[in-house]
Amino acid sequence: MNTTPSRATCEAKQWLHKGEVPILTRFIYPVQDPPARWEGNSNAIDRFIDDLISSRLKLEPLDDPLSNGCKQDVLIAEVDRYGIPGRTVLNLSSGLIRSDPYLREHDLEQFYSRNYRDIYIWKDYSIEKMRDDQLRHGEKILSFIGPYFDKPGKVLDVGCGLGATLIPFKESGWTSTGIDYGEDLLERGRMEGLDLRRGGIAELDKEFDCDLILLSHVLEHQRNPLGFLAQFANRWPDALIYIEVPGLFHLHQGYKWDILMYLQNAHAFYFTADSLIKLAASSGLKLIQCDESIRSLFRVGETKIPLDGRPGKRAIRYLKRVEFIRKFTALRKLVKKLGWLDKLLTS
Repeated sequence: MNTTPSRATCEAKQWLHKGEVPILTRFIYPVQDPPARWEGNSNAIDRFIDDLISSRLKLEPLDDPLSNGCKQDVLIAEVDRYGIPGRTVLNLSSGLIRSDPYLREHDLEQFYSRNYRDIYIWKDYSIEKMRDDQLRHGEKILSFIGPYFDKPGKVLDVGCGLGATLIPFKESGWTSTGIDYGEDLLERGRMEGLDLRRGGIAELDKEFDCDLILLSHVLEHQRNPLGFLAQFANRWPDALIYIEVPGLFHLHQGYKWDILMYLQNAHAFYFTADSLIKLAASSGLKLIQCDESIRSLFRVGETKIPLDGRPGKRAIRYLKRVEFIRKFTALRKLVKKLGWLDKLLTS
């Protein structure tokens, strides 16, 4: 079964808006041969779309938390990498990209337990490979935060999955705890002696304390990222917070120049370093370090919010240049060889 709802259905459901045209016309719904759809996840994608059509899951409008009510939205795409219909918009005022509409808050747990993993499965992927990937990722995070700690402390990994990201921390002397809602993955991680607990921070004991909080590929999934960050700042004001999300200005490296591969239905927001720093500052967090990939570290405190007067226009310019250069392999190699790549794309 290939569930491809008609455009009329998408407009009636308010997933798409009649008369809108994306700035990148390759992303008009529907698209042929979505790059992340294959025989291993096609049934899961169809099941998710059927859940939307039948209203077992519903999408609701999603506001930009940085726009101060300024609705200067530009449509980027009408579809994601799986071929699932939905509006991806950029607010010219804030520079923040979001999925609008997005899943209702109380539907998210059902989505992540029923749909998410089966949609996101990749060819030749396995639990063993997931563990190895998480372990290497943990080594990179430990190296990134290392200069800011003179001794091991207590680390909390939010959305830990298998928990293997914590293995390098544990082996380095850190008291390591992970939380997630996927009991099957948690149970697998516990077999390695990891302290993994089902639930969110509300389920942790009131006495639970930590020095470092890991939010790796978690923030972009939150309908209310301001409130999500604020809860950590309020509960553990002395902890450092590591935030990692897929950076917009890094997609030409991380996603092989394919903007469509970067767009995915599970992501509520897409960040640049600028928009993440603004969001964190609005949540009471002070910047320590951040790059465009995006790997970042914050602590509780006031920070000077970046005054980029053209964040939206800069993002549009970047997306259009990536989409143009994507078509020409020789041009990509030339600008990279000459060292012009980053300056050409992000200036």
